[in-house]
Amino acid sequence: MNEKALLFGDGKSLVGVVTDPEPSATPLGRGVIILNAGVLHRVGPNRIHVQLARALSREGFVALRFDFSGIGDSRQAGGHEHFVRRAAREVTEAMDFLERSRGLSQFVVVGICAGADHGLQASLDDSRVRGAVLVDGYNRLSLGFGMALHRYRQKLLKPRSWLRFITGRSLTWTALRNLVASRHSIRAVLAPPDSTLPAPEEFVAQIQALAGRGTDLLLVYTGISAAYYNYKRLLRRKVSSAPLRERVRIEHLADSDHLFTLRPNRERLVELVRVWARDRAGRSEAATTAAVRAAH
Repeated sequence: MNEKALLFGDGKSLVGVVTDPEPSATPLGRGVIILNAGVLHRVGPNRIHVQLARALSREGFVALRFDFSGIGDSRQAGGHEHFVRRAAREVTEAMDFLERSRGLSQFVVVGICAGADHGLQASLDDSRVRGAVLVDGYNRLSLGFGMALHRYRQKLLKPRSWLRFITGRSLTWTALRNLVASRHSIRAVLAPPDSTLPAPEEFVAQIQALAGRGTDLLLVYTGISAAYYNYKRLLRRKVSSAPLRERVRIEHLADSDHLFTLRPNRERLVELVRVWARDRAGRSEAATTAAVRAAH
């Protein structure tokens, strides 16, 4: 494994760790940018970003996980630029760095919760992003919590549901933990939780625009998070039609909490992302080869 800490960006103020492919791996010609999950350090919730970077490097990707300005080891940025715009710009700086130092021109961004929102914005801003893994993105509590209450309305009348709740085996406890995490540890980035998120119609339009542009998307949802209910309300029907059907994959990790506390859930996400990223990179390479042959 070849990992190296580095400074990059404007004024060398951003701290990251780049993981280059194993010597035995066939380079896939894509970089993977792994973004902070809210205010958490670049290692990610329960070090899942480290596991992701290493698994992807074994597959042939160059993986860069870094801290946004003011998070982890990166210096606080000066000026009055809004955090959302600055984050998108810093993702671009990360791609610029890998393009200069590794000769890469195609990228995949990976983000959990707030990181997913920043990854979505960066994907819209920069056409070099050819794939995005968005985990529990667009986690608007106002929509999701109401749908969760609707789901559990009938369960309140069942003795078995109360027994599972009292003994701590109910998914309701996961929902409550996710709600607290979403409000206090993941979303707490300079502004109230929903203030930087697009309107529902705009969010759907953004996903459609990326799919129409040829960007592959892996949308992952955990447990009974608000993000999952937002997907069911806003995107489920849209995904079944072209071009989303060809470009968007949906996975629901129903037994995982928002922070991937349990090791099996972390391993499942890492494997899911690894295989998806490898397959999508391979499909893109095959399409490019076919286009070149057709041109000659």
